[in-house]
Amino acid sequence: MAEKLKQALRLWKAFGQAIGDFVARVVLTIFYFTIFLPFGVAARLSGNSFRAGGASNASFWQQRASRDNKISDAQKQF
Repeated sequence: MAEKLKQALRLWKAFGQAIGDFVARVVLTIFYFTIFLPFGVAARLSGNSFRAGGASNASFWQQRASRDNKISDAQKQF
């Protein structure tokens, strides 16, 4: 009897996993089409490229002024 219950539990877990995988895909698809897609289309139509330097730059690297590094700075980071 216990062996049959163990087998039933294994089947039930496999069924639950399959249903969970399916529901997760459906929810994520709905999330994408209701939130990300409209936001991206609106941004594309408005001309906002969300780039820091604009599309004319070959790179998005931003130069930073160098500073003198000391051993005491490395020892007291926090």
